[in-house]
Amino acid sequence: MKKYEYLIFDLDNTIFDFWGAEDYALSRISQEDGLEFTPEVLEVYRTMNKGLWEQYEQGEISQTYLNEERFVRWFAHYGIQVDGSICEKKFRHYLAEANTMMPDALEIVHELKKDFVMVAATNGIEETQLLRLKTAGLENFFEKLFISEVVGYRKPSKEFFEAVVAQTEGMTIENALMIGDSFKADIYGASRIGMDTCWYMENPERPTEPEELLSVEPTYQIGHLSELYKIVL
Repeated sequence: MKKYEYLIFDLDNTIFDFWGAEDYALSRISQEDGLEFTPEVLEVYRTMNKGLWEQYEQGEISQTYLNEERFVRWFAHYGIQVDGSICEKKFRHYLAEANTMMPDALEIVHELKKDFVMVAATNGIEETQLLRLKTAGLENFFEKLFISEVVGYRKPSKEFFEAVVAQTEGMTIENALMIGDSFKADIYGASRIGMDTCWYMENPERPTEPEELLSVEPTYQIGHLSELYKIVL
């Protein structure tokens, strides 16, 4: 008898190759606005973007401000003035256009769907994630789709995961497994309500704060999504 009936998947860097898609999108935007795209230029963007995300997670800035300001600051660093809202729209478009997936992800999730109720849980922006799912042919694939912008809470908050369980018919903490690449958002987040977790460790990065993360251990660890078969079947 299967232990789990519901599989909850993070999207970015679990099903979608977000880093690959981001590289493509940023290269297109930078070239269009006269900035040579190099590894160093990419690193400047990611540092600025990370800082703004941290401010957003602390409630200091809005999602809209984050989305637009990261491009304004990035280009300003090189003496180029841009319209942040236009850059953000182009960024979303190119993210969906790239449509890059994690290794064998499509085949694996379609196979698992034969035996499990499939749910997605992401901190992404609704418009972007819906477009990417549509481009990948996964528009109506998941039984339920939880996006932080719609839920009103972000992973790793307990409220986000409580909403997933409460709003998915038949799901309990005991019969669901959270699968994701982010130790803080996915593993720590789901563990806060007592849910089993599977850490997809293709690029393992375990944060050291907040302090309570230090005592958290995933129920399972995998290096490729195909390893889910031996865990859940």
